[in-house]
Amino acid sequence: GLVRRHRLPPKIVIVHQFQEQMIRDRPDLDPPPTVQLVLQMDGHGPPSLKTGNYRRLHDARFFGGFKLFYRRDIPLLGPSDVLALDPQPEFVSYQ
Repeated sequence: GLVRRHRLPPKIVIVHQFQEQMIRDRPDLDPPPTVQLVLQMDGHGPPSLKTGNYRRLHDARFFGGFKLFYRRDIPLLGPSDVLALDPQPEFVSYQ
């Protein structure tokens, strides 16, 4: 209501996911127009595991996110590697 009342832009909600079973009833996710949902592939590990999970868990109905860990992802993917993902994530975060 606050977003509509004050004509604010939609708010972003980031949902971190590193296992498929973390989000139950995924087909039923239906945020209101005032919320933009980012499903962020979380978790640490080697590049093949992270990129594979991202592709497997990506849901075209929502914005895609990808999280990188400076000290736990060995080797750490570079920006060009992340932007080369297909589909390309709209949100990238580092921890």
